[in-house]
Amino acid sequence: WVVEILAGRFHKPEVLLSDSATDTIKLLLKTDVAARLGCGEQGWGAVKNASYFRKLETWNEDELLKKNVAATFSMTKEAIVENFDSSYTCQDPKWDEAQNLPVETDEDELFGYEWSKFKATRAASL
Repeated sequence: WVVEILAGRFHKPEVLLSDSATDTIKLLLKTDVAARLGCGEQGWGAVKNASYFRKLETWNEDELLKKNVAATFSMTKEAIVENFDSSYTCQDPKWDEAQNLPVETDEDELFGYEWSKFKATRAASL
């Protein structure tokens, strides 16, 4: 999909995107920099005035991060379970002794990685 974007082609994904969201994405991904949203004379103002972003009450970072956003869809247990064969989902979950191994068991496999905000990165010194 990256190649498609670099070539200037954006195909609307199967998920529900509003027309204003789709239009804004297309404008942000223009290969011609002069035509790209936010790169013209209006600069950042053009992005703020794009139809998708017009509904924002504020551009203050602190206020945006604190704002509660309603989920666009609800994932039910049934929806999650239907992705797996019933031979697995009908079983009672059990924890056996093999799963009680000490954390140090996998220590060698993780050597050389640094963990930051749940993202593993290979240490530069290795």
